[in-house]
Amino acid sequence: MSKKRSISEIVAVVMLIIVAISASLLLYVWLNGLIGSMHYNDPALYVKIEISSANITYRNNNYIAYAYVQNLGSQTSISSVAVLYYNNSLIFFNNTPSGNLNINPKSVGLVYASNNTKVHVNPGTPVIIEVITTNGVKATYQTNWP
Repeated sequence: MSKKRSISEIVAVVMLIIVAISASLLLYVWLNGLIGSMHYNDPALYVKIEISSANITYRNNNYIAYAYVQNLGSQTSISSVAVLYYNNSLIFFNNTPSGNLNINPKSVGLVYASNNTKVHVNPGTPVIIEVITTNGVKATYQTNWP
């Protein structure tokens, strides 16, 4: 008779559980560090803008949307201005606005955009002026169509 020594089945199961738990902990720590660094490096997290005042005027056969944009976060640039109906359907969009497009932190800049298409909106209709930064951060302001 030969004597064979082997690990008990209970000890083997306990060791497998320990290996699985330690592998899942290592994976969690690695993914948590990876995802955490992605969020903290996103510049859109540090950009915060508000529209303190806005209006629309009609001058020289153009509708012009004016917006005073306050920068509450880090340095940002304005990339576009849109005018929308209250239900978010588009009236006009301008991806080449004018004015103070680079707004320093804790300052206010005047941004305006015009549209020379023949847009018909009833006077007094509530509309939304939307300003969008190069990072995709949006600010909105409700006013009435002239």
